[in-house]
Amino acid sequence: MFPLIPQWRLSPDKPGRPVPDCGTPGTPASGYVGGWADGGTPAPAGGGPSEVGGAGARDSGGAVPEVRESPEAATARTLDLFALRLTRDEMGREVQGLVRQLGGLGADYYANGSLANARDNLFKAMELAEDGLGPDHPESVALANNLGCTLLKLGNPEPALELFTRVRAVRHRELGPAAPASLSAASNLACSASDSGSHERAVKLLSTLFRERVRTLGQRSRETLAAAGNLALAMSAAGDHARAVKLAGQALAISRKAEGEGSLDTLEAAGTLGLALSGAGDHRPAAELLSEAQEGLKASLGPLHCDAISAMKNLAAALERGGDRSGAEAAMASAAREEAFLAGDIRSWLLG
Repeated sequence: MFPLIPQWRLSPDKPGRPVPDCGTPGTPASGYVGGWADGGTPAPAGGGPSEVGGAGARDSGGAVPEVRESPEAATARTLDLFALRLTRDEMGREVQGLVRQLGGLGADYYANGSLANARDNLFKAMELAEDGLGPDHPESVALANNLGCTLLKLGNPEPALELFTRVRAVRHRELGPAAPASLSAASNLACSASDSGSHERAVKLLSTLFRERVRTLGQRSRETLAAAGNLALAMSAAGDHARAVKLAGQALAISRKAEGEGSLDTLEAAGTLGLALSGAGDHRPAAELLSEAQEGLKASLGPLHCDAISAMKNLAAALERGGDRSGAEAAMASAAREEAFLAGDIRSWLLG
């Protein structure tokens, strides 16, 4: 049976800005009002936030900018500089420049859905940053966060969880647990924990985060809606299907009013509700929502974007669970064809 793939709202750092700008809190909202039902989320154990997570900020689109120097040439140049034994300050400037170049290229690949290229560039950048700047340097931590986001989307939650655990620890220590960057780090950690099988921990983290987002940013902010979507996915993975469907439905209704029908936020919210419904066994409306999400993401991001491909796979899974085997196989074949193109298997892509 084709698997359902959680499409988490992750929080990658922006290139050249090691600590992400997550926005300024708006007017606090008292409790769950104007669309969030009272009692819609479980109260965090122990009272106040302890492992609070942050909402998933969207990647920005756009074409990958031209890079004047290839990563391979830049790496070779840096190694030559090491051989020349430059002073510490000179070496630091050279390493930081190369780290930002590779990290920016990796972030561009990530934003455009090319995960394998993102992974390779971010890994090189992180290695250079840790060796040249130190593992707790803001550049190193930001790269670890972005590499974790990439690995999680590639289906490697365990190494992603290790990276996010490190990022969260450093940012809690340096910035405090309530800082936007710390909240985002904990959110990423919770998503990877769920995919690694720690569903109760993920629900606890994301429940606390969601309540914090409603309190500080209000119910209509993108951060709050992203937190609601992640919590619904974690609830569904934990088997709490009724509350997952309820929360995802509320998030979609609010997103449609706040962001509009065709926005990326609304498309992702539709996909989240579709996943929750399919997990609950309600496959026909799930397939309708997942089809809506897939078509919209394909039109907005392009057919080769990883999110559009994952949406197609989720549609295939819902169709199969609803008894439409031929439709499921056609959808999965389409996803496989796009993946073959990304992998450079042009023959399979042409024959597909």
